[in-house]
Parts: sequence; C-alpha cells; structure tokens
Amino acid sequence: MKNSLFISAVAGLLLLSLAVPAAQALWMNPADILYAAMTMQRPGYQDTAQDYMRRGDFYKSACEKSTNLYNERLRAYVREEAALQNAQVDLSSLDHPTPAQRSYIMSTGFHQRDPTAAGYWETMMGACDAAQKNYNKALQMTRDDEYKQQAAIFDAGAGVYDSLGMSSEAGQTRDAADVARAHAAASDLFLPLSPLAAIAGIFGALLLATRKKVSSH
Repeated sequence: MKNSLFISAVAGLLLLSLAVPAAQALWMNPADILYAAMTMQRPGYQDTAQDYMRRGDFYKSACEKSTNLYNERLRAYVREEAALQNAQVDLSSLDHPTPAQRSYIMSTGFHQRDPTAAGYWETMMGACDAAQKNYNKALQMTRDDEYKQQAAIFDAGAGVYDSLGMSSEAGQTRDAADVARAHAAASDLFLPLSPLAAIAGIFGALLLATRKKVSSH
C-alpha cells in the first residue's frame, strides 16, 4: 500500500534533488554541520525509521524557517517594484507563493537585486531536499503494517510541500496519511484476542448453549 501511495505523494518532491547544488555544505550553517556530525551513522549501528524521522524533522524546521524568510523578501521586492511603477498589487496572493510565482519573480532579477534572498533560497531548497530524503528513507524502513508511522511520515512530508507552495502535492500526501490512519483504525478494531479473552468467550458461548438447551426441556 505504502509504495503506491507514496509514489504519487512525493514524486514531485523527489525532483528537488535535481535543483539543489551537489555541495550541500554551501547552504549548511555551523549549527547544521554540528547536528549532522552528532547524528552521523555510528559504526555498527543501523539507523531506524525513527532516526530518519528525527533528521527529517530537523531539516523540515530549517526548510520552513528559510521559506518564511525568503517569502518575506519576495513580497517586499514585489511591493517595491509596484511602488516604482505606481501600480497596485495584491500581496495576499503571495502569502504562500507557488513555484510558478517564485520562478516568474526570480526571472525579473529578484535574486540579483537581493543577494540575501538568494541565500535564503539556497538554504530553503537544500533543507527541504534533506528533509524529503530522510522522510523517504524513514518510509522505506517502515513495515507495511505500521500504519500510524506511515501516517506520521506522510503528514510531515505534506508540511514540506506546504513550505514549497505545492498545495496539490500537499493535499495528495495528506490523503495518503488519511488512508494510512484509516488502515490503522481498522486494524485496531480487529486486534487478536488474548488467550484469556478467547477462553472467556468460549465459556460464555457454552453457557449460553447450555441455558438454551435447559429452557427447551
């Protein structure tokens, strides 16, 4: 189940790795480097899905922070350009810029005019890509019947899509999380009975049958 759901949910995000510079150290700040060193796989230790989830959450937080900073600079740039042309602009449409909106604004020379924003962009793309890779790895290491963990991973991945302004992909990923939660709820309803509960059920059935037999005479 998880493979078919996740293919549609993260296919677009997988492409981010193509847009991120190979040298990830270019965007990592000292705190990131320290965290990476602290969480580096230790000899003889096999990272778990939870380990990858924690790393994914760390980079997701950096993704969200840099995205907010970038979007603020982007809106300021659009506001200034509109003022220079005495034009009215509705900035509410840029509360959560889409990839297409960002691409168009970048094509007007935004990053050349604002190197700080360009730096936020590199950080954002690097952090979002790192989050996605860790969530993908966490999903790969999650068993097919671990529905609650699958749902948690999908929810986290949807948050990355939100940061990138990819609302359709975020919705698909949340749908996958809902499906996983539905499977988890269904499996909880049909948990195997403990031996004592099963024995109690058998005795109850025998007692009921005995009472029916007695009342029929």
